[in-house]
Amino acid sequence: REERVDRGYRGRVREPLADRPEAFALAGNGQRADEPPTKVYPFGVSRERLEQEARHANADVAVTSSLEDADLILTTKSHFRQRAGLIQTAEELGKPVFVLRRNTPDQIRTFVMRSAGDEAEEASGPGAGAGVDRATQEAQEGVTRILKGEADHVELNPQSSFIRRVQHRIAEQANLRSRSIGRDPQRRVTIHRG
Repeated sequence: REERVDRGYRGRVREPLADRPEAFALAGNGQRADEPPTKVYPFGVSRERLEQEARHANADVAVTSSLEDADLILTTKSHFRQRAGLIQTAEELGKPVFVLRRNTPDQIRTFVMRSAGDEAEEASGPGAGAGVDRATQEAQEGVTRILKGEADHVELNPQSSFIRRVQHRIAEQANLRSRSIGRDPQRRVTIHRG
């Protein structure tokens, strides 16, 4: 069953609108790019602002109304903390969840710029360029290594506090313990058996 958030606000869920396209690309000129865009499902984030910032940044980002089609979920800190059913479903589907502090144009612009390409991410410093997908995959691989008995504990690369929170949830879902060590910008998650 597909769910759609009412314009991304207040967590109200309703059935998808039949007359809306599943996703539309936002490559600078508003037309589909040659390569598939990053499909973003906004939850508690202004769809209009996300579309506008993607156009201004000439970013290859698509806003989608289908959780299943999304490459990642974009939400706010308050929605993430409430552990809404949609966030839990996204995590069960293995979809990375990117968390903004607030639903502001600056926060959305930062997200769009980071998702615009790997070059921009890699230029932002050690560990910061791992990206949501890679950070999630790294945590899942660490959990697998521990569960297979290949390691007693795994130390992940430094990440932002929101990405670390996603990594902690991945460990929690596998019934493993985790904690953050170090100081920013080198703060990172370690995962170990309970």
